[in-house]
Amino acid sequence: MEAQNAGTMFDKPILDLNGNPIDKERTAGQILAEILVRGYSSDEEEILQMQEWAETLNSGKELKIKASEKARLREIIVRSEVTVLVKAALLKML
Repeated sequence: MEAQNAGTMFDKPILDLNGNPIDKERTAGQILAEILVRGYSSDEEEILQMQEWAETLNSGKELKIKASEKARLREIIVRSEVTVLVKAALLKML
């Protein structure tokens, strides 16, 4: 399957219900990077992939993901321990 570019999807801030950035210092990509490095996996390949994605997102570079990886990224976001507001914003950006 062809890879999709997700890096630029996450280069904007996450907004609160009033349209103000919830974090003025970090982009959605940097917030997602933090979610990824806090994530849990017992699969070595997935651990390394999550770390690579986090580094890419944190640096603001373009993240290239396959459709199957996009499904896994959605799952990671849904299972993360962040607010519904953050989860919804990230899921909409995908």
